[in-house]
Formats: sequence, structure tokens, C-alpha cells
Amino acid sequence: MSDILLYAVASLLYAVLGWHFWNTRWRAGAAAAAAGEATDIASWERSAILVPFMLHSYLLYAELFAASELRFGFSQALSVMLWLTVLIYWAESLIYDVKGMQALVLPLAAVSALLPAFFPGPETPAYTHTFAFRIHLLVAMLAYSLFTIAALHATLMTELERRLHGGKPARPSG
Repeated sequence: MSDILLYAVASLLYAVLGWHFWNTRWRAGAAAAAAGEATDIASWERSAILVPFMLHSYLLYAELFAASELRFGFSQALSVMLWLTVLIYWAESLIYDVKGMQALVLPLAAVSALLPAFFPGPETPAYTHTFAFRIHLLVAMLAYSLFTIAALHATLMTELERRLHGGKPARPSG
């Protein structure tokens, strides 16, 4: 199977899971919350997330560590950032209930997992081919990934605030 098909499969699996979480947490979440039903992440859902994640992991490893030349651009940066974001949310879901976040993270991961297939990135200078530089690059992407998580949390909090107050804009006090 060619790499473009692997990228497409990873993207499709992320998208399907994102759609599932959107339907079960966001759309049906309001009805389930009103009925008092639990919408915690099920073990099969947690396991299902690992399938596209592992495929995405393989693709990133092949591109960033196994390849003789390092090609790194915006598409690889976005792909690594969302890969780390999925990893962090998946690990966090083992400990905490991260209800609703998968519906935001997985569609973004679907798009970012597909980008490197179409935008391979420029070849980097020779000094960037070292293992230490590649680890440095991964740590830098971790920082951006944490920023992405903060932005997604802010988005979720804004939506929850809007729902809490019935969609009415807040009046300034004073």
C-alpha cells in the first residue's frame, strides 16, 4: 500500500471517530445530560482511537526518523502537533473524563494527518539530519501541541458558557 493510501486511511479513521464523538457527545450530549445518562468514553472508543493513532505514528516515524533526509514544513508541523494532542487526550482519558474534547481533536487530526501526503515540505539543511535535532524538533512540537490543547479548551469553555447562559451575550457589569 502506498504512503498516500496510508495517510488517507489514517485521516478517514480519525474523521469517522470524530463524527462518532460529535454525534454521541455534542449532538446527543445535551439530550443525554438532560436525561441524566452518562456519556463517558467507553473502552472500545478509547481502543478505537489507537488504530488511526498508531497508523499516524508509523507515518510520522517513517517521515521524521526513518527517512535519510528530513523534510519538514507546515504540514509535518501540524501533523506532529495534532498527533501529540491526540496522544495527550488519549492518555488523559484514562484518568479524567474529557467529555466532548474528542469531537474537537479528532477532526483536526484527520485533516492534519493527510496534509503531509500533499505537502511534503522542503528538504532541510544537512545539520538537521542528526537524531538530537529531530528530538529537539519533537519537543518544540510538544510545546505547540500544548498550545493547541489550550486553544481547544478555550473553545469548549466558550461553547459551554454560551449554552449555560442560553446563548445570550453577557451584560457588562457596572
